Amino acid sequence: PMFPLWLFAVALTVRLLIALTVKTPAESDFAVLWDASQRLLSGDTSFNTEQYFTLWPYQIGYVWFQTLCLGIWNDIRILWIVNCVSAAASVTLVYLIAERFAGKRAARAASLLYCFLPFPLFYVSVLSNQIPSSALILLGIYILVRFESSPRPYLRYVLFGALLAVANVLRPESIVPLFAAPLCLVICINKTNLKSSLV
Repeated sequence: PMFPLWLFAVALTVRLLIALTVKTPAESDFAVLWDASQRLLSGDTSFNTEQYFTLWPYQIGYVWFQTLCLGIWNDIRILWIVNCVSAAASVTLVYLIAERFAGKRAARAASLLYCFLPFPLFYVSVLSNQIPSSALILLGIYILVRFESSPRPYLRYVLFGALLAVANVLRPESIVPLFAAPLCLVICINKTNLKSSLV
C-alpha cells in the first residue's frame, strides 16, 4: 500500500538532484517565455503583441503559469521544483493507472522504468510546458479509470474534462486523451456495467 508514496519520494528526490546539478540554461523559445514571465511579473503585458506570441498564442497560458510560480519566489529554481513535483506525480500516476489494467507487478515495472528513463529524468531542468501539462492529463485519466464505482460517477467526467482544460491551457495536446477516453469506455463496456457506464 505504501509503494505509490515511496515511488513519488524516490522520483522526486532523483529529479531534484538532477535539476540542481544539471543546470540547463533557458535558451531559444524557453528564453522568450522566461523573459515574458519576468515582464508580466512586473506588470508589462506588451509581449502579447510580439511576433512570437501572435504566431504561437497558446504559449501565453504557460507564461501566466510561470508568472504565478515566480510570484511565490522569483528564481528559476522554483520552476525546476514545480517541474520535479509534476514529473514525480506523473511517475506515480503511471503506476496507479497501469495497476488498474495490468496488476501491481506490471505497474511497478512500468513505473520504475519510467522513473529512471533518461529523457524525462533530465528534462526537468528545461522550462517546458509539457511537464505540468502531462501531470494534469495523467491525473484526469487516473480519475476517469479508477472511480467507476463512485456514488456520483458523472463527477469523474467533470473532473476529467476540467483537468484536461487546464492542461490544454499550458500545452494544447489534450485532444489525444479526449479522443481516447470514449474509445476506452466503449471497449470496457459490457452487459453488466452498461447502465453504470452510461450514467
